[in-house]
Amino acid sequence: MSRIMVKEPLFKSLFAKLLLSFSILGFIASVQVNASEVMASPAVEQQKLANRIGVIQQELADIRTQTMQSNPALVEQVKTFEATFEKKAKEINYQPEAFLKTAQEIQQQVRDENTTDEQRAELIKSFAKEKQALAKQRESIMADPELSKLEIALQKDTLSAMKKQDPKTETLLKELDTLFTQFRS
Repeated sequence: MSRIMVKEPLFKSLFAKLLLSFSILGFIASVQVNASEVMASPAVEQQKLANRIGVIQQELADIRTQTMQSNPALVEQVKTFEATFEKKAKEINYQPEAFLKTAQEIQQQVRDENTTDEQRAELIKSFAKEKQALAKQRESIMADPELSKLEIALQKDTLSAMKKQDPKTETLLKELDTLFTQFRS
C-alpha cells in the first residue's frame, strides 16, 4: 500500500498535540540539567513528562499507520480531503513550498557576514510579512465550509477507526491530555 503524504495538518485537536510535543522536546533537550538535585528536580520532571509524551505520540502514530493500512475507505477519505485542499489552494495561489524556499534564502542572507544590521532587519521584516500572508491564505482555505466539513468527518472517522484498531487509543489520548496539562503548568 502506498504511503499517505498529507501536506497540511489534518487533525487540529488530536495531532496538533503531536506536533507541539516536538517543540516541547526540543525545548527540554536544550535545557541544561544542573547536577544539584534541588536545582535539577523540576527539569528532570519536565524531561520525564516530555519523554512520556513522545512515547505516547509514537504509539498513537503507530496505531494511526496501522489504521490507515487496514482501512482503504479512510485512505480514500484522506485523498478526497487532500484533493479538495489542493484545489482550494490553487484557487488562491497558496504556495508554501515557495515560501519555504524564500525563507531559506532569507536565512542565508541574514547569516551572511556582509549583510548589514539594517539589511538584516529589513529581511526579517520581509519574512514576517510573507509568513503572515501565507498564514492568512491557509486560514482562508481551512475556513471553506466544504473543506471544514471534510476535515471534521475525517478527524471523527480516523479517531473512531483508531479506537477500533486498538482499544487503548482512548486511554492514550486521555493520558496525553493530562500530560500536556501538567507540562504547561
